[in-house]
Amino acid sequence: MSSLRDNVLRAGRFDVLEAGKGHLDGASCVKEGGHNSFRVSIAPPTKHTAATIERETQAQRRVDAVLSQAPAPHHPRESAVLKRIVITGGPCGGKTTALPIIANRLRSNGWQVFTVPENATIFSNAGAGFPVHSHKEHQLAWETSRMICQMQMEDCFAAIAQASGKPTIILCDRGVIDARAYMDAETWEKLLRHMGWRETELRDRRYDMILHMVTTAVGARQHYVNTVYRHETPDQAAELDDKVKDAWIGHSSRCIFDNSTGFEDKVNKLVRFIARA
Repeated sequence: MSSLRDNVLRAGRFDVLEAGKGHLDGASCVKEGGHNSFRVSIAPPTKHTAATIERETQAQRRVDAVLSQAPAPHHPRESAVLKRIVITGGPCGGKTTALPIIANRLRSNGWQVFTVPENATIFSNAGAGFPVHSHKEHQLAWETSRMICQMQMEDCFAAIAQASGKPTIILCDRGVIDARAYMDAETWEKLLRHMGWRETELRDRRYDMILHMVTTAVGARQHYVNTVYRHETPDQAAELDDKVKDAWIGHSSRCIFDNSTGFEDKVNKLVRFIARA
């Protein structure tokens, strides 16, 4: 049976995989230009592999040479102010509804704002939703792939922001650490171990600010509703909310927004908190 890493590698190249190594689980890996990225071939090496690798490497060098002559951005990358902010919380906390409102408020204050949508919803809309009734290895491969996709999207938006030279805020509908709330501790540790990730780096170094919108199941249960993507009972939603909060404990800039006020005031508090940071 293929290992989890084999299944993930079949999807292509990922910057997060084994930077600096040239061989992995019987697969031949060729280093490509920039960001310690690798082109991965799952098939076992053959007598023709060395020649093929050399031809591909030479072709890649020619591409890199062309790209190196491209004009530099008008603004130096270092001049761009960039903040990555996570909007998180339990089910029906108002994250997805609040995201465009917060983005528009920040844009009116002069920020360039990019929004990273919730990747689980993207996967579901594409027909690749979480395999609820499948085996654990399938589920773990799904979660790992989703996290990789999210990090790639966040990093691509960050590169665009830096190239623009404009002060930018990237608003993320959930952060990668949210995944920890949806699996047991053993599965989470297995995922980190297989991918070579460190929890502290994913939690503390990727994001500048964590804003937790408490589920309406806590303090405003009359407003809790289910959708095609939300099947949790209010009690389950409250339990998930606590798990998400626990997952982010340790981040240096974290704030929790409860339901002691109406939704509009809840959003206003988030905007004010960002503005003060």
